[in-house]
Amino acid sequence: MNFNKEIKNIGIIFFCILLLIIVWIFQYTQHNLQFTFSSLIKIHQDNSIIVLLEISIIICAIVYYFIHRNDKKIIDEQETTIKDQQNIINLNADYAKKIGDGDYDFYIPADNKNDIVASSLALMRRKMLTKK
Repeated sequence: MNFNKEIKNIGIIFFCILLLIIVWIFQYTQHNLQFTFSSLIKIHQDNSIIVLLEISIIICAIVYYFIHRNDKKIIDEQETTIKDQQNIINLNADYAKKIGDGDYDFYIPADNKNDIVASSLALMRRKMLTKK
């Protein structure tokens, strides 16, 4: 999934660069100029709108890059949170299985006070041990 996003991002940046080149080629052909650096400068001096267009394309590419960078950070944080929650769910499932099998000789760590399932399993384990 990340690989496809990277290809998409490279494609968008490539598209922005391609737009710049298309504008330049259009101006070269329209004014019958040779492809030289001095003619590129002349095109920019004669048409200030081209400079504005190029600046807007570059700004759009930069804005897109920063938005994507922030999205990537958020996605990475969410993936980490999901993995942590999956680990907690797997641990709780193991504790529940052990209680169901009648094995009460295990320790449920109280690392997370917000883990209601682990707290309930610990309470169930204590009650089962007192009834034993």
